[in-house]
This record gives sequence, structure tokens and C-alpha cells, in this order.
Amino acid sequence: EAANVGVTSGDGHPMVISQDKTIYVAGWANTQLLDTVMATAALTADLDIHELHRDIRVRDNGPWRYVMNYGPDAVDISALVGRRDLVLGSPSLEPCGVALFKR
Repeated sequence: EAANVGVTSGDGHPMVISQDKTIYVAGWANTQLLDTVMATAALTADLDIHELHRDIRVRDNGPWRYVMNYGPDAVDISALVGRRDLVLGSPSLEPCGVALFKR
């Protein structure tokens, strides 16, 4: 299968090239382009995409989802939790806090 040129630079050179499950980014991508490339790769791999607060980390273990706040301030994680019941923590996750729910 031939490679697909997804994005070209201002001078016409290929910047984002893909083939099968491989994506190559030539040069230094700006934040917007990198976000687009990563979102496309995640969707192609059938992964969920969540925009997270800079201090929030998420880990999945089987059916369980752990949400940790590594920052100095409380963070609202209600959009991430949705309508699920929290087993641990609260929608306003305190600093060093952990929330747990079944995904």
C-alpha cells in the first residue's frame, strides 16, 4: 500500500505521512498539529480520548478506572466520571486525591 501524505508544509513538502498503522511527522509539529495527529492515531486504534486537566492522571486496571490529582488544587473530574458511581473519592478531587470507579 502506498504512503498517504496527510499534511504538507507551507513550501509543499510532506509533513505528516502515514501507511497502515505507522504515522511519520517530519520536523517540529506545533501543538495544534500534534494534537490532531495524536487524536487521529488514537481514534484509528479505537481508543477513548479524554481532555484532562494538567494535574490529573488516569490509570485503568481491568474494569476499574483510577483518577489521581498530582496538583496543588482541587480539580473537578465530574466530566470524566460521568454518571458512574464513585467507589472512592469525590467529583471535586483534592490535591493528592484518588478517585475510583467502574468504567
